[in-house]
Amino acid sequence: LNTFPTDASRIEANVASGTYVIGAVVNADAVGFPALDYLLHGASDAEILAAFAQDSRKDYLRDNLSFIQTAVSQTASNWENGYQENFLSASNAGTDTGSSLGMVINAMTLHYERFLRDGKIGIPAGVRSAGVPRPTLVESVYGGYSVDLAVANLEAFKRLFLGNTLAGAEGVGLDDNLEALDAAPLAESIVAEIDEAIAAVQNLTDPLDQQIQADNQLAITAFQQMQDVVALVKSDMTSVLGVTITFRDIDGD
Repeated sequence: LNTFPTDASRIEANVASGTYVIGAVVNADAVGFPALDYLLHGASDAEILAAFAQDSRKDYLRDNLSFIQTAVSQTASNWENGYQENFLSASNAGTDTGSSLGMVINAMTLHYERFLRDGKIGIPAGVRSAGVPRPTLVESVYGGYSVDLAVANLEAFKRLFLGNTLAGAEGVGLDDNLEALDAAPLAESIVAEIDEAIAAVQNLTDPLDQQIQADNQLAITAFQQMQDVVALVKSDMTSVLGVTITFRDIDGD
C-alpha cells in the first residue's frame, strides 16, 4: 500500500489503457497511497480537475481506494478470526526465533530501520547515496506532507513499544517486559530517544523535498537522532529480552 516513489508513467499508462490488475507485481509502485498522492496532488488544482473529466482516471482512483480498503479489511479480519488466538497461544510464547514476541520485535525493528529511518528521511537526505541528496524520493513528493507522515510513524512506533492505544490509554508493552527484567532504565532511555527523534523530525519543514534542498543538515540531524533509537532497540533491548534479530542487516547497525 505504500511503495514510494510511485511510478507516474505507469499510472498514466494504466489510466490510458483502462486495462490493469491493481494487485499485480508489475503495478506494485503504481498503487496505494503514493498513487493517490500523485492522482490528487500531481498537478495544479485546475489540471487535476480537468484530468478527472476522464472516466478511466476516476476508475483508477476508485480501484485504488477499493484496493486499500480491501487489504486493510482483510488484515483486520484475519487477525480477529484465527490469527490473534494463534499469536497469543502458549505454543508461540517465549522469545525463541519464530515466537510471537520475536516476530513483533523483528518486524518493528525492520520497519523502523529501513522504511522509517531510511525510507522517509535517510534516503532522500542522501545518507545512502554518498551524501548526494535525493529529495524527489520523499514519501509525499506531490502532497507535500512527508514530515507529518514521518512524525505519525514515529508516534505509532512509540505506542507499540509502550503498548498504548491510539487514544492514549496505557497498556502492556515492551517497556513492561524490560521492567520485569530489571531493565527499567533502558525502557526509559528508549522512550526518551524516541521523543528526541520525534522532536528532530518535527524540526523539519514540509514540503520535505524543499527542506532538503534548502538545508539538508536538518534532515541529516534527524536521521542521526533516529539512529540512536535503533542502537537501543536493536542491540540493548533484544539482548535483555533474549530475542534474536533474524532479518539481514544492511549497514552494520
